[in-house]
Amino acid sequence: QIEGIIKRRNFKFPQIANDNILRKMFAIQVTPTFVLVDKQGVVRKIMLGTSRQKRDIMLSLISKMCEE
Repeated sequence: QIEGIIKRRNFKFPQIANDNILRKMFAIQVTPTFVLVDKQGVVRKIMLGTSRQKRDIMLSLISKMCEE
């Protein structure tokens, strides 16, 4: 089911929906869960669920990180 959504929406970021190791590492229990990791491997933000407001927050954080 997740793979169909990924293909239809043409997501460009890594998906770990079927990666149990990463799900355990980040203690993911709710989907969608977004984990924003910077270039140094530091988790900058974990966001549960989705909405337009959450998407805008995440995009803003990504833009700021790209400037660093």
